[in-house]
Amino acid sequence: MAFSTETDEAPRMTRAVQALIAISVAIYFLQMTVLGRADVENWLAFKRNDLTHGVWTVVTYAFVHGGFWHLFGNMFMLWQLGPRVEHQWSAGRFVAFYLWCALGGVLGHLMFGGDGILMGASAAVLGVMLAYAMFWPDDELLLFGVVPLKVKWLVAACAVTVMVATGD
Repeated sequence: MAFSTETDEAPRMTRAVQALIAISVAIYFLQMTVLGRADVENWLAFKRNDLTHGVWTVVTYAFVHGGFWHLFGNMFMLWQLGPRVEHQWSAGRFVAFYLWCALGGVLGHLMFGGDGILMGASAAVLGVMLAYAMFWPDDELLLFGVVPLKVKWLVAACAVTVMVATGD
């Protein structure tokens, strides 16, 4: 949980963050039960050739996840840091920023990702984390519930991890 010296804490859950989490969880539920992982990946995950016939995947990929822990990590960080950023801006501006960050993930994938598939909210969530760190860089989170870590260092570590993990 974020700790702040400010007295005007943001609400724990905001409308846009709640909607983004709900959409991601619902798609994951469909992926694991009704439709199956392969179908959801084919229809909603982004692939380089989708730019000619599946343009919607430049956005939908951000709601499809590769597994429970992939979903959990992204949604946990969105839940942890997103409400305060949304409260700072507005629900509409927050969602627009989130989607722009997702599009940035597509651009990065096109430049460096090769022919693999792109799925998950990591780019969008990393954008939210960066926005949080820009406003409140010295706030601390408890890493693994124990180790205090400044948000600016957490974001830097997550960015490096994402770059290493996707730099196949």
